[in-house]
Amino acid sequence: MDFELHTLSDELIFIRWLRDSSTVSENALLSLIEMLLDEAPSPIYFLTDAQDGLMTNPRALRRMADLTRHNNFGAAVSYGHKVSASKYYETFRMMAAPSHREDMVRSVDEALDTLETVRPGITTMIERDSLELLYGYAYS
Repeated sequence: MDFELHTLSDELIFIRWLRDSSTVSENALLSLIEMLLDEAPSPIYFLTDAQDGLMTNPRALRRMADLTRHNNFGAAVSYGHKVSASKYYETFRMMAAPSHREDMVRSVDEALDTLETVRPGITTMIERDSLELLYGYAYS
């Protein structure tokens, strides 16, 4: 797979793209997200590391945008430095639900701060230094 998915809490899912996605990986991730949303008792929030890769297929972006309309989709924040990431996320934002908030920031620390403004308290259980060391780019 081209991604890793980690549950940081009942409300927060961390997705790390290891490289630009293949169709198989995109479908697998989208199916997982849909299953998580269907089974969740409350909204789920997503933190995505788009530094080393991202979802690029327009069909997959459309399907992800459709998932933002799910009752249990809280919000999503992505971080990374790739110029192409901003282009793909802008496309995604245009397709997503009008009320959906998707932010693209440069570092994991900024992403966590953004999530905290959307859902206060969601990042309190996260040891930021560990997350930054593991999934990085906080100060680069």
